[in-house]
Amino acid sequence: MPSPLSPVHRVGLAAAALLALAALGWWARREPAAGAPGASQASSASAVPGPRATRGSVVRSSRPLMGSVFEVDIWAPDGREPDAAEAAMAALDLVAALEEKVSEWRPSSEISAVNRGAGGEPVRVGPEARDLVAAMLEWARKTRGAFDPTGGPLFRRWEKARAEKALPSAEEVHAMRELAGWEKVSLEGGAVRLERPGMSLGTGAIAKGWAADRAAALLRDRGFPDSVIDAGGDLVVSGTKGGERWSVAVRDPRKEGFLAVLPSSDGGIATSGDYERCFFVDGIRYSHVLDLRTGWPAKGLSSVTVLAPTGAAADALATAVSALGAEEGLRILATVPGARAMLVREDGSTLVSYGLRLDGDRLEATP
Repeated sequence: MPSPLSPVHRVGLAAAALLALAALGWWARREPAAGAPGASQASSASAVPGPRATRGSVVRSSRPLMGSVFEVDIWAPDGREPDAAEAAMAALDLVAALEEKVSEWRPSSEISAVNRGAGGEPVRVGPEARDLVAAMLEWARKTRGAFDPTGGPLFRRWEKARAEKALPSAEEVHAMRELAGWEKVSLEGGAVRLERPGMSLGTGAIAKGWAADRAAALLRDRGFPDSVIDAGGDLVVSGTKGGERWSVAVRDPRKEGFLAVLPSSDGGIATSGDYERCFFVDGIRYSHVLDLRTGWPAKGLSSVTVLAPTGAAADALATAVSALGAEEGLRILATVPGARAMLVREDGSTLVSYGLRLDGDRLEATP
């Protein structure tokens, strides 16, 4: 097997520091949601069929969910647009129901109940929360702890540091690290236990992709296998747009155009990086992505874009590779079937993993 590290080309640091994902053909025509907060807004936009494409249109519905805006785009053959609009809203209803059960920011959620019970007896949860906790522990194991859902106390301390523009002490970081560690989480049957008082589970690094996977499955069950679900920038792509592949772009929000365009296949796509919630102390950039092995912000990569078989996998791996750095991160990535990545280092150099090739501005999957 070729080396998982394949240097491609260099881009300017300013451009590299602000990578984001958008689906071509619908990113450019997003409109602000209208109506009351939480209301779904369904609309359709005609797609231009290719020579072998079927006639139809893209039906869209969006809603603020999980701290982001979830947007569902469905390719609907002519005449099925009303059914597609109904299916899109049902998918968003599903995500809203999942948020009520698994968000640690909802005091009534099952994950919040687990966190309140830290250090005590196991807390029983329903099948959805159990499935999410199982997925988090699976990815923590696969990434050797680079993805770790127990970093809540550390993240809160670093949020305070970001607000105050002052670093925590080494003693504070050490104390918070004692409350982290995925090995201190047990899942037996329908019950979850956190070993130490003060520990907490955080779902933010995987929940959007996980929920988008479930929403895409609902759409397929309703007879709509062709869709893109944008979970606040994390994508789950299914099928085609009338027989033509959906196109996904890695773009630079500071100027027109894209760094790379990918004709996408089924699966999840997620980006993690140091460009959205970073802060500076004494001229040094500190990322919001933490390496729980040290308790300090991750270094070395400005952006990690992961393609994986599911949205949950892409979410977890993007976080893990950001924490591990290029070489170790791509070694972990190479152990996951179907996972590929495009990385941008802090110096602006761009890498792609085995399974991708960057030809100019076109990002292509390779055998």
